[in-house]
Order: sequence, then structure tokens, then C-alpha cells
Amino acid sequence: MIYLIDDKKTRQKDFGWTEEKFAQYASYLIPLYNIDDVANIEENLYNDGNIILYHESFLDFTGDKDKAVGQRNKLTEKAETIKGLSVAFFSGSQSSRSLHDNVAYVPVAIVYQNLEVLIQQYKQQSKHLKYLLFGETPEIEEKLNEKLAQANREIESDAAVISGNNLFIRPNSRYIQNAIGGTTEVTIFTDVSDEKLSEKINDWLGEREYDNIFIPLCFGQTLSDYNGLRLATYIRCTETPNQVARIFIYGFVGLDFLIDNEYFNILKTKNVELIPYSKKALAEAANGEFKELKEEEMAQEIAKLKLDPPLNYTDSHSIANEWAIHQWAKTIGCDETDELAKVFQNIKTNLYFKYLRTINPISEGDEISPENLKINHEDKPKVLLIDDEAEKGWYEIFAYLLGDLNEIYTDYLGDDFKNQSQEEIIDKSIKKIKEDDIDVVILDFRLNPNDFIGSNPKDISSIRLLKKIKGLNPGIQVIIFSATNKVWNLQALQDAGTDGFIFKDGSENIHQTINSLIANLKTTLVKASWLKPIYKSFDKIKTNAKDLSDHFKVSLENNLSICFELLIKSFETEKYINYAYLQLFLIVEEFIKEDSIFERGNNCYVVTPSLRYLVLSKKDPTKENSPYKSALTWANGHYKVGESEYKRRIDTNFMMSSILLFRNGLPTSGSENWSKIYSIRNKKAAHPEVGIVELREINMLSKFLEFILDESNINPIESSHALEEQSREEQVENLKKIWGAR
Repeated sequence: MIYLIDDKKTRQKDFGWTEEKFAQYASYLIPLYNIDDVANIEENLYNDGNIILYHESFLDFTGDKDKAVGQRNKLTEKAETIKGLSVAFFSGSQSSRSLHDNVAYVPVAIVYQNLEVLIQQYKQQSKHLKYLLFGETPEIEEKLNEKLAQANREIESDAAVISGNNLFIRPNSRYIQNAIGGTTEVTIFTDVSDEKLSEKINDWLGEREYDNIFIPLCFGQTLSDYNGLRLATYIRCTETPNQVARIFIYGFVGLDFLIDNEYFNILKTKNVELIPYSKKALAEAANGEFKELKEEEMAQEIAKLKLDPPLNYTDSHSIANEWAIHQWAKTIGCDETDELAKVFQNIKTNLYFKYLRTINPISEGDEISPENLKINHEDKPKVLLIDDEAEKGWYEIFAYLLGDLNEIYTDYLGDDFKNQSQEEIIDKSIKKIKEDDIDVVILDFRLNPNDFIGSNPKDISSIRLLKKIKGLNPGIQVIIFSATNKVWNLQALQDAGTDGFIFKDGSENIHQTINSLIANLKTTLVKASWLKPIYKSFDKIKTNAKDLSDHFKVSLENNLSICFELLIKSFETEKYINYAYLQLFLIVEEFIKEDSIFERGNNCYVVTPSLRYLVLSKKDPTKENSPYKSALTWANGHYKVGESEYKRRIDTNFMMSSILLFRNGLPTSGSENWSKIYSIRNKKAAHPEVGIVELREINMLSKFLEFILDESNINPIESSHALEEQSREEQVENLKKIWGAR
């Protein structure tokens, strides 16, 4: 049986290994995704004739990492004692293939590329790992060894004569001897990892400058890896005095052997040439005419490589993050903290990142000055970064950008998201937002491994969390920060209520992206300072109205919702804040219509839970326009308790003034800013052309509503201050007098 031990389902799908494809080969291939699956097979896993394919980062970043490492060590021990057991360790960090008896080391792409061939051979009782390494051409290594031996037999005896300074790089065995007269010659050994090649290039090319560099096409443990192409790419993508030197790759096969190699395109760049395996060819190529490669041409030339991202990461999400972290930190001038130093070191040695740095160089002149990163703000805003890779460097960047440069409180969440479910991530985030009273959330799009599996954007952690945040308080601003730019994801985010989207950009557009973030933060900090407290006030208004009629509560909910939407729109079109004020004022007008608050009729009453105050009565109830007797008189800019006889309109101002005096027991009818509120409603809010309502005036009205709806503020005055209620007999007698006089 073939056992495939790899927890990266998403990567398997990228290589075409879906559940359906695995099902086709279920009789021969068993995929294992967790340590319990492996343990359940017990010692049968190591049966003679089995093939075990083990991913070297199996269960890294999980609580089962130690168990996985122990399993790997056990596999190594079993392979040494059971020669009929074949074991292949594969990884994205493996750049070359190697096979030692029954143990192989293979790049992850090669495993999934050749797995089907291995299964077909296994079905035919051919269980050799060479099919995993070389697919349908397992004889390629033997063929190349024969070609190399013949090439060395036919090599000329006299050394090539080449002018200038030359560096000749050769393998540690079966190499061209006495290749170039008077040249510098160095040996490259079997370790062809990124780290080792990076180290060798710095040693060989870091100081002395060469005119020509000669590289063997084939070196390392596997000739058909054609590592010379990768080494040439390394030289071109590493900043040394020899980055633009001429490079000659000498080999004993033609282009037809190389065309499928991932570094083949290096041969399409300027002054990199594949030449025959002979001393004569070395001399002819180096002594021929050529045009120099200039430093300013480098980015354009290297862009021809079109390299794919490396596979030694959990997913492309991590790759994009790491590259963007480097570019952002360099662009804003963020110091190298311990976290950033790890990223910078990886960017420095990993070939893919060297390639990106070459086509997207950042010089000191490209840095954005601290002055251009300033964000003016009031109060003490709080920003929270929620990102599963915050500790890799993003938090350091935002702590510098917001905390150091702008004195904005900045914290992060995301240290252990890979081991948590979506529900745990969401609950933990909401708890943090509540406890710290966060104003702005910078939210990564994909927070959990499951976010890479489903096809429905609504199931992604960040969208679910975004909805929860907006349910908590829509005034909290949420900026999505992600490497995704898919239209359907952006639409789902917009539908969920995002307040901004910033692309985790590491490309040439990085200045535009960072400037966009600064502009977005300036806006969202202002919006949060306005909208968050308003929404809290609205919540309190709804709570205070819990004992009023159902009709009022439904109307209240609608008015507050519409008002909040108008406030949001006012950031784009300022007149909408006037409409928001009018919408909020409607609640006052609905409130005074409540029978439990104010009764209208011939006699008008302010109502409290225990008393009714007569505040207006007609002198002649039988006549529509009869003068009113009022318990209120206007003097010195406000109503006072008293009596007057004239035709009074029963308007909103009179009714609310009566409520404030008689229901709440306030000293004047203009208390709690009511006179200002009513004046703003009539003179400004209804006329945007005259003036624009200010946020503090919205706040004033909202606080007023909190007050009048709060039953704890009911404080009836002495009943003697109201009009006297006439008995039925007194009313009849009074009418007789009126009619008798007429």
C-alpha cells in the first residue's frame, strides 16, 4: 500500500488531487491527514513492500507537531532496518531530488506530478521510488550519466584561452579539468539548498569582480535537476558586484532536455547563454562580441523568468504576506525588529523572494517620509489588528505606523488562529473588541485554514466576524486587509458592511496602497469617533423605550436605523446630516403622541404613571376656536408655570414643554437643551441651504431622547402648578354663564 502523509488538503487540490481523484486509487493509495489516522494503522504502516510519502512539515504550527516529528524519526529508523519499505520525504523547501537505496528526498511539486505514475507502476508490482522522482522517464539519470562520461572522454586537452577575469565553477567530481588558463576555479558540492547557494554566491562573487562566470548545467545529486539554471538565476537575483556579469552555462544536453525546467527562462535573458561541453566552446563564447547588461535593465530582464511561488509554505496566502511585510516595512522605514529580521533574512536567501526583489526594487528614495504618514486624530482612538500572521511582522508594521508615528493605541490578535475553529476566532475577537472598546479593526480576509477550502465567501471567517462586529456596533469601523482581489470576495465584503479594503500589496503599487491606507484610516477614525457613541446612545434610547407601546417601539427602531444610515451617508454628502436630524426629531413627535405621555382633546393633559396634569383647556368646549386657558406662560425665553387666556396652538413645542415641566419636574420648559433642539429643527435642519447641522447637535438631540424616554427621570411637580380640573357641575355652570352673556 502507498500511504500519503500530508495535512495540506488545499495544496493537494492545487495539484489536481481532489477527493474524487483520490477515490479512483483508493485500492492502492491512502491519504492520511492527522496523527490519529497514522496511529490507527499501527505497525502495519511499516510492512515490507509499502511506500510511505511523508511531508516534512506535517502538522507544523499545530499542537501535534511534536508527535509528527516523532513519527518522522520513527520512519527514518524503520527505513534503515526494513529494506523492503520505501520512504520518500517531500517538501517545498527541497529544490533537488535525491535517492539513497530505499529513502528519497523530493520537492513537493515532483511528488504530486509523478504520484500517478508511481501508482501505475505499483499496480504492476514495480515499487521503486525512481518513478516518484523521474516519472515516466526513470532512465533519464542513467542516460545523462552516460552523456557526461562521454563528454569528459572527448574534452580537449589544452586549456581554453579567455581574456579578462574569469570564474569557473565546477562539480566536485567528473568535471572538466584544466578548463581555462589562469582562471579562478571553485568547486560546488552536492548541497544545493537555497541557503548553501546563497552562501556560496556571497563567498565567490561578493568582492572580486569577474568578466565571465562559467557554471555547470548539471551538478548536485541528480543531474536531471539541471541546477545550473537555478544557480544562474541566483546570481542574477543577488546584489553583488557580479550581478550583471556574463554567465555561460556549459552542458552536454541541448535545449530540448531543459524546456520543462522551471528556471528555463533564464536562458531568455540578456548575457546568459547555454554553451556546449567543451573548452573550445568556452573560449568562442567568452571571446565573442556582446552588449553589456546594465543595472537599469535588470528588473525588465528578470521579469522574463515568470517564476511561480515556492511550495515550502502552507499556502500562497503566507507567501504573499511575507513578501508584502518586507515591502511595507522597507517603504515606511520600519526598523528591523526580531520578527521583521526573520522575514528579511528569508527574503534575502529565498530565490523566489530574490526574484521579486529584483523586479520590484526599493531604494531609500522610495521610502515614504514620516511626515506623509501622519494621521490627525482627536481623543484617544484604539485600533485592533486581527491577522493570523500578525506576529510574522504585520503587527510590528502597524505598531510603528500607528503607535510610534501617530500615538494611536494599537494591539493585535492572531497568535494561534491556525489551531482554532472559526467560532473560537470570532468569539475571541468579539471579546477583545468589547473589552478594549476598539474603534477601528484592521481585519485580515482569511484567518483560518478552512477559509481556503470553501467556495462560498459568506462562510469565510472574516465575513462572519465582520457581520458580528457590525451587529455589536456598526459605528466600529472595519478595514479589510488582504491579498485577495477577487470580485466576488469584494462584493461579499461590501454586502457585509466593510468600511474599506486595503490590498496587501508588495508590487510597484505599494506607495499608492500605503497612501490609500493612511487616507482610509483618517476617515475611519473620524467616523468611529462620531458613529460609535451615537449608536451606543441609540441603544440606550431603545432600552429606555421598553415600556412604551409596540407601535412606538417599531417606529423608533425604523427612525433610528434610517437616521444612522443618513449619518453614514453624510460623510460623502454633508446635507444628509440635516436629514438625519429630522429623522431623529420624528421620535420626539412620535413620543408626544403616546397616550401614556400626553392626551389631547378639549382638555390636554401631561400624563405620569400616577398623575394627570391639565395643561390646556378650552374656555368654551363647544366652539372650535374658543380661547385656551393654559398653565404655561412665555417669559424671558422660556415657558413658566402660570395662567394665560389666548388662542394657543397645540404644537410640538408646547406639548414637549409641558412634559418637561410637569412630567419631569424641570425648572423651565427649555431645560435639557429643548429650546435649542426645537430651534435647530425649524431654522437649520429643515433648510440645508441655510446651514448644515453639526454632529454635536445630533448628539444633543440623541441625549435629549435618552432623557425623556428614561422613566427614572419622571419627577412630577406639585399638582397645584397645573390648571385646576373643573367638576362636571362647574363646567355646566360656566357654559351657562358664557351662553347667558351672549
